Amino acid sequence: MRKKVKRFNTDIATKKNIAQRTEEFISYIEETPHEDMDEKRYLSMIRQGLDLHWRGDSDETLLHVAADCALPRGVEELVRSGIGVDAVDADGQTALMWAISEYPLEELQAESLKIMSTLLGAGANPDHASEDGWTELMHAAEGGCLPAVRLLLRAGAHVLLQNHEGQTAHSLAEGNEHDDVAALLRVYEEEAMRPDCMGKAGDNWYCPDDKRVTHVTIDVDSGTVLRDTFNFATEERQTIARGLQDDAALSVTPVQAFHAVSAPGLMAAHQAYQKLGGEEPLHVTPPGRVAQLLPKPKVLKT
Repeated sequence: MRKKVKRFNTDIATKKNIAQRTEEFISYIEETPHEDMDEKRYLSMIRQGLDLHWRGDSDETLLHVAADCALPRGVEELVRSGIGVDAVDADGQTALMWAISEYPLEELQAESLKIMSTLLGAGANPDHASEDGWTELMHAAEGGCLPAVRLLLRAGAHVLLQNHEGQTAHSLAEGNEHDDVAALLRVYEEEAMRPDCMGKAGDNWYCPDDKRVTHVTIDVDSGTVLRDTFNFATEERQTIARGLQDDAALSVTPVQAFHAVSAPGLMAAHQAYQKLGGEEPLHVTPPGRVAQLLPKPKVLKT
């Protein structure tokens, strides 16, 4: 019985220590100016163990606070400790949204982008909507945060979602005259509205007709849209690069015969062609180069 009582008292003391350390952590990172922050000190607090279920006055978590204070290493340590990355505050906002709210502060942009990258890499939902229907992409677009928009698009954010006022990320960027962000989102919207894209864009296949299949890749860094078209009637491929801003053709590669196309690329095109409902005869007997690459049918011995 004494051992059980002793262990019970030890557990209580441990919980008190964790609670006290958690309050010290919150007080330190909220009250200390960013430029005076001692990284070793707050990382040591996290590593010693904090109350990962702690909630503040706005129902925010420790992850929200670390994101709001623009502490990339703190966010990394909390994620490594197992804290939930998609937990929401009283307004339905995630830590990812809190990180984006800090982005417009020029001196904290680099830190906020690192935090966003960490959270998205840990599985944070890029399409989470708060109580008013706003997503992370909408917040980034409204603020004209092009690098933040790029991060979210790479993570698979849907561009066609609307908030409760019917606004999309593109309309918010356009309404606030963020031309570079609006141009990027406009192209994503156009691609996402294709029937086969299911509301997403950036790396998709579609069939413009029953002879061809096109692979569309949006390169957010170089500001180009690459359209790679495979024509199964003529066994030819052509790639056209267009700018995001004015849709002008930047480069047009010479037409390439299928026999010069890499095997993996051609097979991926044929698989997409079949999946998207290409002309029926090609399902049975693909043309020359594709037929050579397909596995030979097994012949059953009698």
